[in-house]
Amino acid sequence: MALIPLFRDEARRRGLLGEDERVTAEVAFRLVRDMPYRRAADRQPETVLREWQGTCSGKHYLLAALLEELGYATITILVTHEFTAENSPWLPPHLLAQAAERPVPDVHTFLRVQHDRIADDWMTVDATWPAAAARLGMPANLEFVPGDDQQIASDAIEI
Repeated sequence: MALIPLFRDEARRRGLLGEDERVTAEVAFRLVRDMPYRRAADRQPETVLREWQGTCSGKHYLLAALLEELGYATITILVTHEFTAENSPWLPPHLLAQAAERPVPDVHTFLRVQHDRIADDWMTVDATWPAAAARLGMPANLEFVPGDDQQIASDAIEI
């Protein structure tokens, strides 16, 4: 099933995409990144799109599907990491207290995207946190620039 038309229509319905605006890699990244960070019913791209929300895994499964429809090759990467008081000072107080007591293990998802097939160049893409989260000190990536690696939204322990 082609997701681009569904994605475009849903973004327009929500007032996030102009009638004349096309879905490009940059637009897909921006719209997926700025979806609320909330667990959807499941991680399927269609569900994340329909509910217009997702966690790192759901957002990146959707973004990978959109980028692949746009002609980019993608690889989904999973890393283990830990939330600690030092690396996650933006956590709400009750979670920050837990992370200060002992690290909280988690798995984070992001993408590697082939931006230049001729040179076989790949870039790191992480659309986890909405742009507004940067004001809280969270590692939100503000733009998608082909060839520029983005910051991963966690301190990876193991890929």
